[in-house]
Amino acid sequence: MVIVGIVRGLVGRRYSAGRVLRTPTIYILFTAFAIYFTKQANIYAEAVIVLIPVGIPFGIKFGKDVKIFKKENVLYYRRSPYILIIWALALIARVYLELSSFNSIYAIIAINSLLSLITGLLLGEAINILRTHRRTTKEMKNNT
Repeated sequence: MVIVGIVRGLVGRRYSAGRVLRTPTIYILFTAFAIYFTKQANIYAEAVIVLIPVGIPFGIKFGKDVKIFKKENVLYYRRSPYILIIWALALIARVYLELSSFNSIYAIIAINSLLSLITGLLLGEAINILRTHRRTTKEMKNNT
């Protein structure tokens, strides 16, 4: 499922505002879930949620590689490869941490912090996709 999502993000997905916003929404929930269920009680584990808003401007900046295009008269969007790579690496690190017996609270906090920041990146990228869509559709209307 993750590989399919990465491939679709790079090749292109059908555009809809709901589809664009679904990924960051799911990641906000996953991040909150991961932080809430951190095994050791620690104020820092919950505090990393503030990194989501920090990641938004970076997502807007690094999400400039998004593309909106038409294929068979249907709008598609292609995500930023940089954000997809960062996201995939963080996901691999989180899965490794969950499956291994490595049980350091500092590693858990670091990965949760990274996940929060990347969630902000995804949200910033989604904002950029929506902006690019608005700009692209205006250009398409002006060219017809």
